[in-house]
Amino acid sequence: MELPVATNLASWQELAERYEALFASERRYDASYAAFAETLPAGARVLEAGCGPAFLLRYLSEHRSDVALHAADGAPSMLDLVQARLPQACCHLFDLTQAQQLPTGVWEGVALPFCISYIDEAATLTLLEAVWQAMATGGLLYLSFTAGAAHRSDWVQGSTGHRMFFYFYHAGKLKAILQNQGWQLIYNERLAYYRRNGREMHQMWVWQKPHQAV
Repeated sequence: MELPVATNLASWQELAERYEALFASERRYDASYAAFAETLPAGARVLEAGCGPAFLLRYLSEHRSDVALHAADGAPSMLDLVQARLPQACCHLFDLTQAQQLPTGVWEGVALPFCISYIDEAATLTLLEAVWQAMATGGLLYLSFTAGAAHRSDWVQGSTGHRMFFYFYHAGKLKAILQNQGWQLIYNERLAYYRRNGREMHQMWVWQKPHQAV
């Protein structure tokens, strides 16, 4: 039986350099990166989990040189890229479905950029709870994902022949979960992303853990 988590990680391990080459010049998400960067406290300790080539950390390295950069991913090849591009970053091997292994310490910022699209809802909810527990009061959560009905989640295969299981998330449902957890939404952007086979809706959020946690 083909397991989505194992297959997805194996595919990302082989696609790291190709993915970086395709998206390194992508600027569509800079406004959301800026919203995150501008609100981080001075000297913040920031983790980008499910980081891939760590495009958000690269943005921070150019605009917030005071923050401590940490990258976490389940594919060692992705972390190799991060270490080559951002030698100042601390890298952690981390499977998003093993939330109990979230890199330790208190974080002032955690980013989950499109990575929940490759883990199921149960794993995502467990991960978000772990992030909440590890987040400093006033800390920021950056979360982006492809919005859509959960029943659309399915196996996809790219031009290289690599297979992955892709998960859609209903934005309203996920928003309610985060609000119930105690997060406050401070940035909300939704944009249309066009592919050869149609249009996707990409959702970018920045949430803050209140100084007086609810």
